[in-house]
Amino acid sequence: MNSPTTNNTHGSRMYLYLLLSLSAAILLAPTAALAHDNPILIDPSGFSQDPPRNLVYIIPGKPEISTLYFDGSQIEIQTEQRWTFMHGSDLTGLTIEDLKWYAENHLAAFENGPAVIVDSGGRDGGINIVYNCDETVPSGALSALAMTETYLEGLFSDNITVTLSCRFENMGSGVLGSTGSSLVSNVTYINSRNGLQSGMDGDDVIQSWLPSGNTVPVRYNGSSSAVTNENRITWTRANYNATVGTASGTSASITYNTQVSWDYDPSDGVGWTRFSFVDVACHETGHALGFISAADDAGESMDALDLYRFCRLDGDYDYNPDTYEEFQTTPRIVDFNNPNDQQNSDLIANTYRMADGDPYQASHFRQINDYGCMCPAIGYGETRYPSYYTSADKNMFDALGYEYPPCDTPEFTTQPEPSQTICEGDNFSLTVEVDIPAPTYQWRKVATSLVDDGEHIFGANTNTLLVVGATEDDASSNYNCLVINPADGCPGYSDPAEIIVDTNVPVIIIQPQDQTVDEGDPVTFFILLEDALGMTYQWRKNGNPLSDDGRISGTTTNVVTIDPTQSGDAGEYDCVITYELGAQCSTTSDAATLTISGGHDCPNPGASGNYCTADIDGSGDCIVDLADLALLLSNYGMSTGATHEDGDIDPPEGDGDVDLGDLAALLSQYGDDCN
Repeated sequence: MNSPTTNNTHGSRMYLYLLLSLSAAILLAPTAALAHDNPILIDPSGFSQDPPRNLVYIIPGKPEISTLYFDGSQIEIQTEQRWTFMHGSDLTGLTIEDLKWYAENHLAAFENGPAVIVDSGGRDGGINIVYNCDETVPSGALSALAMTETYLEGLFSDNITVTLSCRFENMGSGVLGSTGSSLVSNVTYINSRNGLQSGMDGDDVIQSWLPSGNTVPVRYNGSSSAVTNENRITWTRANYNATVGTASGTSASITYNTQVSWDYDPSDGVGWTRFSFVDVACHETGHALGFISAADDAGESMDALDLYRFCRLDGDYDYNPDTYEEFQTTPRIVDFNNPNDQQNSDLIANTYRMADGDPYQASHFRQINDYGCMCPAIGYGETRYPSYYTSADKNMFDALGYEYPPCDTPEFTTQPEPSQTICEGDNFSLTVEVDIPAPTYQWRKVATSLVDDGEHIFGANTNTLLVVGATEDDASSNYNCLVINPADGCPGYSDPAEIIVDTNVPVIIIQPQDQTVDEGDPVTFFILLEDALGMTYQWRKNGNPLSDDGRISGTTTNVVTIDPTQSGDAGEYDCVITYELGAQCSTTSDAATLTISGGHDCPNPGASGNYCTADIDGSGDCIVDLADLALLLSNYGMSTGATHEDGDIDPPEGDGDVDLGDLAALLSQYGDDCN
């Protein structure tokens, strides 16, 4: 906030001007300073503006990793603290080194953390305002800050924490206080627009009409028709965190002057010689929430609020948008006091006159219109209690991406499984549950809405998404579900779910083949893979795993051998191949049929434990009886060319005769029933 000297009057009222959120405290007795690397000192002595702009001290912050809400990707963001003497201060005798010293001393006050924290928690999980105070805070200010916290938390339902550090300092007469905001700089316009558009709730419209493409048109010189295609936007840390992505740290530092007669409880009125502390706190916190304009800065840059800043009049080039279509293409205006008193915040549905830098900083509504709390001045004895923010204030914060009006954000009682690794060709599903009745669901891959196609994607608009036959294209680090509360259109976003599709699925290039062999003969099944590295094998008969037993070998290799075969070996043989790393993806080969010729196909062993190899009569009754004995005896004595059907059954088969060994083998099985 900003104040002329106390002998200035406007009619019968005295005013103190509200400070820009980027202004720094003028501390009377600083005692310590912090060392910062590569600060930026801007001396405006060469500026041609009248009045000149303030000295600026920028402390670059350390880069940090931010997760974008739009698609879950991570980027590196640049942060800074920007300090300046309060607007309207008498800069006579003050130097840029003075500003640096004052700013560093302010930071030193909180080097060891706050002494008192005003925090009652967020409203139903919504925005959480936290005021950290040092030991200078008066007791009355604590209850006033609690009142401010309660009011602001009732306005917005963004699930973020906004932390502000507060201290009280003797700043002399004529000064109400100061605020220093933390900024996230050089955010791409694309990421800025994506954040604003992806966070739209049921009543939002203007964000969808932001300029398409990679840049936004802006005039940095109000006297020129030259247009800059700007690709970078600066955000306050709180506004970035509410709209674009994650950002940690304190959102603002506020110093209040102990020499001001504060009224800490506006509920019973404010004395005519006092100032409403809660009104001032709501205003200063509003700057930290994002109500700032780069028109107050020395260079060519845009703040998020400037996306809505236009010339009030059309001029020669139709500089004032009248429709949403014109809003999308008309260049913004971001210039200090140029054109004089001719700048608006234009939401098409609502238009508000803005301060342009003289006599009030551009980061305010125009004072004479008295739109709301973000006007630049408040008078003695004035308060907006109990509704500090007007519709104009709220509409601008809504345009900046805050969730207003506050809504009942769906709370997820079940989140999707955080990460799944599946095999190419397999299915996967994701499920959410929320605590509201009859919600609407929209599953998304990053920010792209999925659509049921009846073949590959099912349940895109239900609480369970099913993807059938996953391909490599289905892999993503961010599947998420957008859930809408039908009662108020309030959106909720599930946690991201990662799907990893393992493409190391075994590929068979030679399948096992059907075979027919005589009982007692060996048989081999063979399989060949495209890439056998890291693969394991398991041969099966009729779906049951085989194991090596002396007669059967190679059951865990690509070649399995049965030697000798028995009639009970007839059946279906396949092989399960598994990639032993990753998701352990498996493929099952085609089934190959093994047929044992010569009546070797009786399925069960006889009472003696042998298979019915002696069932040779061709009846297929799987019983060794008199008919089989008679057939063997009729061929007894054959010395060459005898087959199994003739009675050549003694092991090893195939000696071509029917002799005493064959007769003994039959008699050992005589009476066996192998059914």
